[in-house]
Amino acid sequence: MAQICNDICERYKARTVTTHFKYGVGQKWCSVCTTFLVADTIRCPCCNIKLRTKSRVKKKWQ
Repeated sequence: MAQICNDICERYKARTVTTHFKYGVGQKWCSVCTTFLVADTIRCPCCNIKLRTKSRVKKKWQ
């Protein structure tokens, strides 16, 4: 079954923060709603998909 955004996430939308610190201040990414949220749960309150809590970008230190 496909996940659909129900626009409930507008209530949980996070304020803009510098890109590198979004996950550090507790914001979580919903890939269905395509927005950063501030929620205490591990699932999106809007579409019930698991929220991403870590960045997917890998930094290589030489």
